[in-house]
Amino acid sequence: MTIHPGANYPPVPMAVQRFEGDSLFDAKDTRLYSSGRRQLLDELTADSQKASCWCGFARVRRYLGVKQLGKIARNVTAAARRQSVLSNARARIHMRKITLVCSSHREKGLCNAQELLRLLRAIDPEVIFEEVRQSDFDLYNTTSLEGQAATRFLALKSFQRVPIDRYDLPPNFRALTDSVFDCVEQHSHEYLFLQDESESDTHLHGFMYLNSAASAKVMARMSAIEDEIIMSKGNPELVRALATWRQVIQGREKAMVENIYRYCRENIFNTGVFLVGAAHRSGIVKAIEESSHPEADLIEWILYL
Repeated sequence: MTIHPGANYPPVPMAVQRFEGDSLFDAKDTRLYSSGRRQLLDELTADSQKASCWCGFARVRRYLGVKQLGKIARNVTAAARRQSVLSNARARIHMRKITLVCSSHREKGLCNAQELLRLLRAIDPEVIFEEVRQSDFDLYNTTSLEGQAATRFLALKSFQRVPIDRYDLPPNFRALTDSVFDCVEQHSHEYLFLQDESESDTHLHGFMYLNSAASAKVMARMSAIEDEIIMSKGNPELVRALATWRQVIQGREKAMVENIYRYCRENIFNTGVFLVGAAHRSGIVKAIEESSHPEADLIEWILYL
């Protein structure tokens, strides 16, 4: 343990206070010396914080001897290790409840910041995990309905906001993915119909629709149409572009869930909310299922309905 000047250390052990003069180390009265030495050993062994601070002082080192000081240092290290293990065990045993709430990022009728704020107030989370990179947080707070709702909620209560998205886009990623979706929209009337239906239901029913099985079914069908159209065209560039798109999205979803589990391993809280775009719902649920098996006692996941 490094002792920094000006720090607040525990009081000098009583044995040191009584025997810290020069006469102590000349020790003419060996019985008194031995008695004080034993008392100091007892005090330092019983109080690991005191031992950690005082084991570095020359007068204690001279007084106790290198062997006994080493023994105390080992005891202090073992005690600290046990405390760390116990803290981690307590953190794992304390199961957190996290509600997955799907959103649309942009306001559409009943899917708006005010409705999301009402939802957050009902759940009353201590932590909100958000689909945003730390570097994009300022822009996210002003342009996304999730950022606006979380900012308003912060004015009502204190809670922790945790940005959990992590990704780096491949070169020309936007152009490649635009070419994929342009192709799909040009060749599938069903795809366009599902897009319009989803927009309409989001506008009319807001978060109730985005978090429903009906919405998940529409998203799954649209994904299947993307595969069907791109594969039928036989264009290697479009096939690679779609595969790259899926890899990036799946990587993000897995990373976000992993970041939530990492935060939960290191922090204790009762309730949380995970705000994420509705298009990620099935991928996030899959990532949760893969992560929850080895750490089933860490998080109780709740799907908002």
